[in-house]
Amino acid sequence: MTSVPASGESSSLSLYDWCARLGWNVTESRLAILRAVLELNDFKTADELVVETKRFHGETSRATVYRALGPLCDIGLLVRTDFGSGPQRFSRALPGQVPSAEIYVEECGKVLRVPAPFLTWYAQAITSRMGLELSGQRLQTFARCSHKKLGGDCASCPREEAIKASPPKPFPVPVST
Repeated sequence: MTSVPASGESSSLSLYDWCARLGWNVTESRLAILRAVLELNDFKTADELVVETKRFHGETSRATVYRALGPLCDIGLLVRTDFGSGPQRFSRALPGQVPSAEIYVEECGKVLRVPAPFLTWYAQAITSRMGLELSGQRLQTFARCSHKKLGGDCASCPREEAIKASPPKPFPVPVST
């Protein structure tokens, strides 16, 4: 299987192209799965992906969605994230974009994706120092909600607006000599 293309090429591929990359026969269920995955903009459990897929093709079975998750992760279209408890979450891979950190909020189980432009530089620096070659990176952080501790609820949480209001600044990547 081939991997997901870098930058904007993935948005220009048709659903039929994705089926070909995956070695899938084209079916309404598989097209619905791809539509749901290509529209993802946050973290979803496998069961939530089943619900999203059924919006496009109500007859798609849970088993069909579950069987598709592995190949979609293998080619890099989806990223599987495990936070140690609860179900695994899936998110759309973001090739060519600023790397992000994943913050797991323990009280509500929400996963926040925060731009972390330093991540690639840091991962390259520590792996090369150990004589290794970087093949990928991920930063997961676990946090307790101070908003909830003060009596707030998830519906009135200001966290996501704060993330949107502070776009990442460019991080200089040192050039090896």
